[in-house]
Amino acid sequence: MFCAPPVEYVSYQHRVRAGSPPDASERLTAPVIVAFDRTLARMAVHNCWEQLLLPDGQQLQLQRYPEDVIRGALANALVHRRLDLADPVQVEHFDDSLAITSMGPLVGGVSVDNILTTASRPRNRLLARAFRRLGLIEELGTGVARMYRSMLRVGKPPPEFLESANSVRVSVAGGPAGQSFARLVALLDAPERDDVEVLLVLRYLCTNSSAGCRRHRALLQRPESGAARALERMAEASPPLIEPVNASARGHRIRYRLSVAASSGLGSAVEHRRNNSRDIERSVVGYVREHGRITNRIVRSLFGVGTRERR
Repeated sequence: MFCAPPVEYVSYQHRVRAGSPPDASERLTAPVIVAFDRTLARMAVHNCWEQLLLPDGQQLQLQRYPEDVIRGALANALVHRRLDLADPVQVEHFDDSLAITSMGPLVGGVSVDNILTTASRPRNRLLARAFRRLGLIEELGTGVARMYRSMLRVGKPPPEFLESANSVRVSVAGGPAGQSFARLVALLDAPERDDVEVLLVLRYLCTNSSAGCRRHRALLQRPESGAARALERMAEASPPLIEPVNASARGHRIRYRLSVAASSGLGSAVEHRRNNSRDIERSVVGYVREHGRITNRIVRSLFGVGTRERR
């Protein structure tokens, strides 16, 4: 933590694109606590901001890479790495992606398929405890969920973990935020806004017209019964975020899609639209019942259509 080692702890490099020459690079052999802080400072230099305007006039500042995501990914790489392997933590920083690789596979019992929900198993317990007591990381076992939450809130995919025999690589998407998705999330009540499962389901249904418990079991990394409860909770929210497609089905056979209100709020984030006559009528009637009126702009938003240009 506090002594200069004979080997490098972190190798940092920034490029605009993967094929571009590096415009910043550093190899850090300082004590871990200093290497951690310096690497975060290097990433902050190239971390852009953009504004998100909410309907009430409030402005949110969205980072290309949320600070708690890069902090969590770097801390995990340093805390969970194999200390008997000399290779440093590799930080590859691009404008459209960020990858952090540490030596050693995942700890026994943890895999890329359960990393979101499994209990924390730090490889280096004393080092993890020191990081936590110094306030460099949050409570053990909450870091990955927090990374997921922060990425989803800005309309981006969650971090991607890739394990090999000798390393673990976490990749984070850069580029502009998904403002339509981020705007809806910002307007949700705190219980839904802070719920990783809610955010994962909403994001999935932006690109898939419907899904049931079996598909969400893998997405949420939970048993099928747990996925069913999460979907039921979203369908029973006020207003509902999702709705059953086949209401007559029972249990785990029910499939869900975005509710009318959620689909409208997500706007351009929804990459599919259901525009058959029955669904159009049901959606318009449902919206009017809930809100009392509907406008031409809302209709265009609901069904992903525009107005014909005048010539």
